[in-house]
Amino acid sequence: MQAAVRRTRLRPLQSLLSSRTILHHHPPQNNTPAFADCGARGVAIETAVGVRISQQKNDEFAIIKEKTRQLLERPKKHRDPFIKNLFLKKIDPTILEYPEVRQDEMDELMNQVEPIANRVKEVDPEKIDKNGAITEDVLTGVRNSGGFVHRIPRTHRGNDLNMVGYTAVVEALSLEGNMSLGALAYTMGSWSARTLEKHGTEEQKAFYLPMIATGEAAFSLCVSEEKTGSNVAAMQTSVRLGEDNRGYLIKGKKSWVINAPNTDYFIVIAKHQGLGEDVKYSDPERQFHQDKRKTGSMSAFIVPKKAPGVTVGQLKPFIGLRGLQVSELILDDVPIPLDYLIGKTGDGFGIAMEAVSMERHVMGAVLLPLLKKLIDQAAKYVSDRHVFNRPLSDFHMIRDKLTEAAYLVYALESMTYLTSLLIDTTIKPEFDLESAAVRAFAADIAPRVVRNLMEIYGASGVTHDRSFDQALRDILTFSDIDGGTDVARLYIALSGYQYAGLAQLSDIQKLSNPFAHPQAALRRSLQSLGIKRAAKRTVYLDDYVHPTLQNFAYMLETCCTEFGQCAEGLLYEYNKDLVNRQVELKQTAEMATLIYASFAVLGRCSRAYCVGMKHNKQEMNLAALFFYYAKRRIHSIWEEIGSGPDVKGRESMMHEAAVHMVTERSYGWVNSDSEPISESRFGAVESRAGPCVEYIRDPTPGVTRIDDSGDSGVCSESESTNLIPIRLGARIVKTFP
Repeated sequence: MQAAVRRTRLRPLQSLLSSRTILHHHPPQNNTPAFADCGARGVAIETAVGVRISQQKNDEFAIIKEKTRQLLERPKKHRDPFIKNLFLKKIDPTILEYPEVRQDEMDELMNQVEPIANRVKEVDPEKIDKNGAITEDVLTGVRNSGGFVHRIPRTHRGNDLNMVGYTAVVEALSLEGNMSLGALAYTMGSWSARTLEKHGTEEQKAFYLPMIATGEAAFSLCVSEEKTGSNVAAMQTSVRLGEDNRGYLIKGKKSWVINAPNTDYFIVIAKHQGLGEDVKYSDPERQFHQDKRKTGSMSAFIVPKKAPGVTVGQLKPFIGLRGLQVSELILDDVPIPLDYLIGKTGDGFGIAMEAVSMERHVMGAVLLPLLKKLIDQAAKYVSDRHVFNRPLSDFHMIRDKLTEAAYLVYALESMTYLTSLLIDTTIKPEFDLESAAVRAFAADIAPRVVRNLMEIYGASGVTHDRSFDQALRDILTFSDIDGGTDVARLYIALSGYQYAGLAQLSDIQKLSNPFAHPQAALRRSLQSLGIKRAAKRTVYLDDYVHPTLQNFAYMLETCCTEFGQCAEGLLYEYNKDLVNRQVELKQTAEMATLIYASFAVLGRCSRAYCVGMKHNKQEMNLAALFFYYAKRRIHSIWEEIGSGPDVKGRESMMHEAAVHMVTERSYGWVNSDSEPISESRFGAVESRAGPCVEYIRDPTPGVTRIDDSGDSGVCSESESTNLIPIRLGARIVKTFP
């Protein structure tokens, strides 16, 4: 995949339009507004469906025949979720095989990717950032090249690409650092078109999907609200039945709607009025049923932009990805027909979560072209730049920064395409945690890569000529486009612990009652004290890689063992309270992410070395460097979680420091009338009188010192060189301007 994408990037520019014919669809003439007459609208949809189905009838048999041939030639496998099984100390070594793409599939994919890549190379990302919008001619060119048909079935004028093809197309749309264009394609494909294709009725699919494929209509997903944040269940947008139960009325406000000014239809998640009202339950069941009612009272609806009561608010541009044109959507009792419901009543929460989480690993493909471009520029710079009569590339520190950027991007690329390959080759894939891991890893390493490359340039790296300004803004914005990196980490950890908790429920129940099960309690106590046998090898990863990589396979087994110990220990120690241990959840999610990335890197470089791919030695070096990086980090987290008292002491100090700042509503001991104690203002701080008193050597006369007891004094010219006693937490007040 890497070689194929590289070939695409190096080929000369070709025609703007693909040689493949794009089938255009024209909407029916009786396209009655949805809000005018529900019955007439239903007739219009029914007529349009009949026309479209009759036009596609002759092609369906050929498509089914082609799909059958592909399934027969490449049967899918049953695979358990990888990261979830890590929480149970189960490892699937077959993931190291790193599934390949057949040559005929690769050729077909390249035929679709090349026109898109050639068109995107002509787009200037700096111009998009400056104008704050993607121009219509750019969208038209990309649309005619097949850039927005990737997740739509062929029966509805799409390309019906698999996940690998979709990932490659999104990466092609992001070439030359065009993250706004790639992000727009990702949101339109994964959030909107995929939602309609998976949950829409046959009539909705037949009517809307061809319009998306041919560019006649654009969709945007509306979930977030400013006051609710990540708590989707607390949304305020409501929906109720209209008069005579002939339609729905939606009222509320949605925030951060992507591409809202250019959107024709919105997929709105709203909460039903009258559903989920309080009923009597026993106390142990009350919270469960309250949460169930909150999530089960939401539904998804198609809302036309031209419907009465729909208002697109003013633009609220992000600091980056300025081409997305983000704004609010105001819904004031918007009437829509009954058949505009997506899925079933109460499915809205699941639809929203699935739309955002199932394919988020594709976000890694949006970042890859920008990071590769910056690395290419830095590599040329260190080759041409000379310092002290030596090339800049001769300095070890420069090599370290450049190489670190390379192996982190190599790991991101490996796990991005591995996730897509696993989804394509698995029967009923459940890789939502793997997808979230790619998304979290991308958000972690991208700013680090850019920072390393900026330091290579020195002072010129912080000028506008190097385009790091836009790169950093785009990356930081992209990291929060779907809810934030910390939310993704918590999703990984909580889902994994829930999966493990259900599988180990009997053992957890035994440990919760040690008097009834003393043997289990004693065994667990000995394990917590470290009095246990060495862990036995349950899987031999070295059997699945090239012999030269055996040492890295052993290292990876050790990392999996350490992760299993941390996950099991935290689950048994905190049980249900683990949901409130967010620091530990974040740490275990990071460990799982690094392990998954290590499997992807090991499998990819082993395959490249075995088949003799070009530059396979470079891949081996990058893989080895990433392994050392991941192993150090995983072992560090393992030691920190296992330290026990140190963790609790650190947690206590963090709690006290945070409570103090929140109480003071400031940095700590600073308020509007005082200044902090600092070495830059008062010189060195020396301790003389125990833990409660400090002495400050104050070089500045005319300063009033006030401690907690109320004692105060003014420093004179002669006293300014003496040690001044002051209690910890005292305020230093400047008396003279």
